This record gives sequence, C-alpha cells and structure tokens, in this order.
Amino acid sequence: MVYSTMRIRTGSCLVALAILAAPEGTGASTDGCGACGEGLCAHAQITASSPASRLAEQAPLLFVGTVVRAETLETCDRIANVTFRVKKAWKGVGLERLTIQTGGACAHPFPFAIGREYLVAAETAAGTTATLGLYCGFSPVEASAAQGWIQALDDWRRAQADAARSQEP
Repeated sequence: MVYSTMRIRTGSCLVALAILAAPEGTGASTDGCGACGEGLCAHAQITASSPASRLAEQAPLLFVGTVVRAETLETCDRIANVTFRVKKAWKGVGLERLTIQTGGACAHPFPFAIGREYLVAAETAAGTTATLGLYCGFSPVEASAAQGWIQALDDWRRAQADAARSQEP
C-alpha cells in the first residue's frame, strides 16, 4: 500500500519518492519499539488457580519488591524500565535491586505504581543476554493481594531445603 508520493524538482532532476507501508504481518516498525510478534510467550499461563510450585519451578527469577523507579524509553513510550528494591526472593536470592523492562512493540508496559510492592517473576528478555523482562507466563500481582502465593512460595522453599538436606550424606 502506498501512503503518499512526493515529487521534488531540483535543477534539471525530478525525484519521485513513495512512502510504502510494510505488508501486514511482517512486524516492521518505524517507531523505535521493535517488531510486533517478537517475544511471543512460549510458556503456559500461570493463573491464580495454578500451584505456586509451578511458578517457582518455571520462573528464572521470583521475588517480592517495591517499585522505586519507572521510566519509559526515549525511543518508545510502550517500553518502560522499572527498578525494584527486592524485599524477598525465592529465585535470584542475594539481589537487592534490579531493573526489568516491560512492554513492547505491540504491548504497553505493565502499570506498576511507584512505592507499591509486587510479586514479580522475571526472565532474560527474548533476544538478549542482559536485559531482564517480565516472565511472560505470569502477570505481576500486588503483594497485598498475593499473600496466598507468598505463603505457598515460602512452603515451596522450605520443601526444597528439606529435600536438599535429606540428600546430604
């Protein structure tokens, strides 16, 4: 599809320009946000009725943290970097602060609120080795609404520790 054409005469030359739309489904993007379709979730969705052990086993990083900073990228207002002060971690133990990226070419950032605590599952973002993103199989939950999950994750950690101790000689 041609969006517009323009003819420019410079001296004795006539230059014709055409602005074309990328074919649908190609994922082409010109807004700095990347291509649609990148990073589609390959994980089964974990919901409130799923066992917490499934989340604990699948998510590479799992923690409760307070949002201390959030800002959208200069190049794309649909991607935000969100920094957390980690209060408790089940996976990623030892981290005090971490920044994750949320949103994307075809999605808006998760609506985190500064000063609020969340149960968050994170993973290395698709196509990178350093950027952390939200674990796509689980949506963050405000800690005040996640007490059942938090208790179940504490139980999971105790069971893991007990199993490890029973394997010791």
